[in-house]
Amino acid sequence: MNCFRILLAISAFFATASSSDISQRNVDFLKTQFGFLEKFIQYKDRDSINKLITKYFLFQTTCDGNEMGREHFIDAVFNMSSNASFHVEVLDAKYGNEQHKCIDNLNLKLKIHGFGEPVVVEGWWGIYDLETVATWVSGRPEGCRK
Repeated sequence: MNCFRILLAISAFFATASSSDISQRNVDFLKTQFGFLEKFIQYKDRDSINKLITKYFLFQTTCDGNEMGREHFIDAVFNMSSNASFHVEVLDAKYGNEQHKCIDNLNLKLKIHGFGEPVVVEGWWGIYDLETVATWVSGRPEGCRK
C-alpha cells in the first residue's frame, strides 16, 4: 500500500509540473553540460570536448555567414588569451514541440563570452543525424537568418 501511495505522489508531481519547471530543469541540465565543456577547454581535453559537440557542429559569432566547424571552434577556444576565456551562460532551453521531447532536442539561447564582445546565440542541443547521444549542434547570433 505504501508503494502505491509513493507512485501516486510521484505521478501527481509530474502531472502538475509546469512547463516553466521543465524549462528550468533543461536550463540547469545544460548549465552542467556547458560547465563540463568549459573545464574540458581549460584542460585542453579535445577527446572529452568531442563527446559534447557533434561532428556536424556549426557555430557563428557574427551574421556574416562565416561558420566554424567543430575542429575550428575547438582550436579557437584553445587559442584564446587568458583575459578572453570562453564562458557560456544558458539563458533558455526549451523543446520546440512535443515530438522533440522524445529525442531530447532542445532549442537553446546562450550568451557566449570569449569571442570579443559577448554574443547571444540561438542553437540547439540534440541528437543529430544517426548519432546516439544528445550533443551541442549549433549556435548562430540571435536574429541571423538561416
